[in-house]
Amino acid sequence: MEKKKLSKLIDRYISGEATVAEQKIVNDWLDAIGDQSGQPIELSRARKSLAKRRLLDQVNHRKVKRFPSRNWKIAAAIIPLVGLGLVFWLMVFFNTPSAGLMASTGVGEFRELTLSDGTIVTLKPNSKLYYPKAFGESREVKLEGNAFFEVFKDPTKPFSIQFEETSIEVLGTSFEIIGYKESREQQVTVVSGLVSVKYRGQAESFLTKSDQWKVNKQTGEISKRKVAEIDGLDQARAIFEEASMYQVATILSNYFGLEIKFSTEVDMSLSANLDATLHKEVVMQAIGELLKNHQYELIKTSADQYVVR
Repeated sequence: MEKKKLSKLIDRYISGEATVAEQKIVNDWLDAIGDQSGQPIELSRARKSLAKRRLLDQVNHRKVKRFPSRNWKIAAAIIPLVGLGLVFWLMVFFNTPSAGLMASTGVGEFRELTLSDGTIVTLKPNSKLYYPKAFGESREVKLEGNAFFEVFKDPTKPFSIQFEETSIEVLGTSFEIIGYKESREQQVTVVSGLVSVKYRGQAESFLTKSDQWKVNKQTGEISKRKVAEIDGLDQARAIFEEASMYQVATILSNYFGLEIKFSTEVDMSLSANLDATLHKEVVMQAIGELLKNHQYELIKTSADQYVVR
């Protein structure tokens, strides 16, 4: 056989394109090449090796992708790392809020959401709610900020809410949560039903209609009392009942985009029921009048900045 023709045939054999008849010619030639002296064609060791590997693959009816021998160690090291990386990615994906849905509001914005179980959430200004597209074995959400919940009753699946270091569990009830990170306090006010609240793993507090639960995040002190102002908590209103001026400042900052600073410690509480759609200047004038009644003064230092002294 001519050298050029045989060389092409071997190339076809190695690439897997050879016909059965062509494969037989190469196989016969490979069997005889070691016994014939003066053979007109010499194959390089690499070509012989590849041809024999191809032959073994065909005999065993397998398609094998081979690594050069020196790369096997690299492959052996990479495969476990890839596996570990995949496991880590899956763990992160399924244990972060971003794995579900997230709804958010900006300054002064109110947004109503209906969750997959029928629960209605009024998300109040500058807040975020993390929740699944559809609830499974449990009903769990996470809140950052301020929201009113009307939880659909399901005795087989309690509804749980996590905000900072506080957790709430209910069956079917309505209540408001104030849990802004920058606030000195957290607050839960119940409109209907029974609510279980737990802070930092402490004993549960059980709340019913008109109960208001508060915790001072600086001292850990928890208080519970009855309040009268529960109507309108699901609306676009800023409702305070004997609230600390610091909590009032947090609410006003998020509702109206204001910055309120204190030049002195303010030991007083405020009660008000304000329409959150009012112009911020009108709201701040009302707050200023209330502060005057307690011998404090509200000073406007710039367009959206105030100081209490």
